[in-house]
Amino acid sequence: MYVCRYCNQEKPAADFYYRKSGVRITMCKTCTRKKVAAYQAAHRTAVLTKKRRYEASRRQEHVEAARWLSATGTKRCTSCGAEKPVTEFYKHLGSSTGLQGACIACYKQRVTAYNQEHASAKRAYWQSYHQKNKARRQHQKQQRRLADPEKERQRRQAEHVRLREANVRRARRWRAAHPGATTRQVQAWAAQHPEAYKALKAREAAKRRGSERVTWAAEDLRELMAQQQGQCFYCHTVLGESYHIEHKLPLSRGGQHEPGNICLACPQCNMRKHDKTPEEFLIILMQEEGQTHG
Repeated sequence: MYVCRYCNQEKPAADFYYRKSGVRITMCKTCTRKKVAAYQAAHRTAVLTKKRRYEASRRQEHVEAARWLSATGTKRCTSCGAEKPVTEFYKHLGSSTGLQGACIACYKQRVTAYNQEHASAKRAYWQSYHQKNKARRQHQKQQRRLADPEKERQRRQAEHVRLREANVRRARRWRAAHPGATTRQVQAWAAQHPEAYKALKAREAAKRRGSERVTWAAEDLRELMAQQQGQCFYCHTVLGESYHIEHKLPLSRGGQHEPGNICLACPQCNMRKHDKTPEEFLIILMQEEGQTHG
């Protein structure tokens, strides 16, 4: 605790400014700001004159620096001391040259070292930030999707490609630390969302067989079930929970995983049909029905 010489109040060290040399200023921050504001109000003309003189000198420095850079095309890095082309420096409008003092390589090294040194603190900060602003971030995402769905889809795809390797590594580390947890989560989700799980598995199987990727959601399955009146597409038996998503024209014969080529069938019909077309399979069913009645 320190005593401010202006207000004579005892305050913690965080309430005081410090000079570059590390020496503490004897007035607290509140009193310092009040004193500066009072001085600027009493000497307004002098303050404005000094400010204009400073801005003019900075503009002149920018002009001279730009003239020198255009003539040489190089700049000396303040970190490594090497003379490098101006293209190897990031832009910085606040500097006299319009470029950062350190080259890109040195700047990246410095940032990497800082991130490694403060990794735990940054992780804690971002976790706290996301937790505090969870509702606001979800609202922003929803607004982006509603404003321009196609743009949001492209952004998510680009982000997925950019972070794919990092996400895979993180997922592998998590699975190694929590063995069996992923399987339990998938089983619990599949039990709660059977239609969505069936649609997902059918889409993955079609993708493995070279079919074009088409969005196919649980709502589409429910609509298809209503169209078929809960019956198998081929034998018209009542479908239970173990129905199969069947491709009318098999993927192996050029069919696609798309709404017009999909129907719901009982497991027996789907397994028996195999790679036949609907016409070929219906002929077999009709022949069997004729033999039964004959």
